[in-house]
Amino acid sequence: MKRSSLRFLSKRLRFSDNRRVAKMLTFAHRAARQSLGAHQSSRLQLRCRTNKNRLKPKSTPTREQWFKMTKFVFWSGAYNVGLGAFLAFPSLYRAFGLNIPTPFWGWLVGGFLAYTGAMLILSSRDLRRRASLVYWESFLRYIAALLLIPAGLFGGLGLIAVPLGLGDLAIGLVYMFGLPKELGVSHKSLFCDRQNAA
Repeated sequence: MKRSSLRFLSKRLRFSDNRRVAKMLTFAHRAARQSLGAHQSSRLQLRCRTNKNRLKPKSTPTREQWFKMTKFVFWSGAYNVGLGAFLAFPSLYRAFGLNIPTPFWGWLVGGFLAYTGAMLILSSRDLRRRASLVYWESFLRYIAALLLIPAGLFGGLGLIAVPLGLGDLAIGLVYMFGLPKELGVSHKSLFCDRQNAA
């Protein structure tokens, strides 16, 4: 009797364990199916969103996206370097109607332009930290315009000096009013090299 009862109890325990395992397996299977369905639905939603984004018409870039002060500062520095190289050859600038009295002054101004051009190109690489240098360059542009335009009209330097002076005036205005707008700082902070100030 003892052996038969032990066998009966062992069979019941095995049956109950099998039922528990079967329940656990079915529960895990249902959870896996639910998670797989959620994953597939999320993938379908992501595909729908990407398709909607593809079907949306591309917005035209605004003026602020087209115009970047870093690029402007870089190319104005390259313009300075090119103008400095141009002034190194007296026969070349005389052919364009620029009447510099002696080559010495052309070389002196050309060296100055090469230096300021290198400064502007380097400043464009980290404009937020070096913006004050570019801001002060605007005053040099105003002085150049103040000297070149009258000298070209009345001083015998040549009429080509007039558009050069007007170009310096325009570049100086862009420096002075473009930097505060793009960097979000005031004129005083740029003038005193305090970019962290509002």
